[in-house]
Amino acid sequence: MPIELNKPIFIIGLCLMLLAFLAEVGSPLLGATPPGIGIPYIAILDILMMNGVVMLALALFSPNFQSKVNTISGLIISIIAIIGGIILILMAVVKLLIMVALLLAVPFGTLIYLALFGTFPKGLAATALGLIMFLKLAFGACLVLSEPEWLQKKGFLFLTLSSLLACLIVEFLHAIVPGFLCSVTDALAAIIVGIIGVIWAIVLLIKSIIAIINVV
Repeated sequence: MPIELNKPIFIIGLCLMLLAFLAEVGSPLLGATPPGIGIPYIAILDILMMNGVVMLALALFSPNFQSKVNTISGLIISIIAIIGGIILILMAVVKLLIMVALLLAVPFGTLIYLALFGTFPKGLAATALGLIMFLKLAFGACLVLSEPEWLQKKGFLFLTLSSLLACLIVEFLHAIVPGFLCSVTDALAAIIVGIIGVIWAIVLLIKSIIAIINVV
């Protein structure tokens, strides 16, 4: 039997999550780009979450089709997220090492650091994170209102909480240092968020492989 959901509320939730994702990656559709790399890296987690939501949305129309596509989609998305996530983490590590090396190379390296990375728009980042978290919380509320049994889907629930935690990590690391050091902690936040995303992608990959083995 297809999943019984309140379709209008469910679709609103999907749109809210899509807006949060577009805000993270700085889509031209929204006319703004989030500062730094910490916020865009949250999208690694949200790609996995959106894949899960879309697959469950397919169950509204064809549960049999959804079951077959879900396994293949999970396998492909998880592999892309793992490879892409590792590359992004390495890029963030390189950026962090360069900034720290410049910062500690007094006086000329420090001056170069201040010229290149010393200004970070903390206010804009905080506003972007606040908007993204609001959209995600509204998304979660729509899912529960559309079908309370969403709360019983522990894997998806923990993934959603991890996405919110990633936002809090970025916001916290932006807030604990003065503005001229914010680029450093932003890169650190990107690394942490990237690692969380890759771990979740590995979990999804393992689940997808097990599902394929069971089918075979």
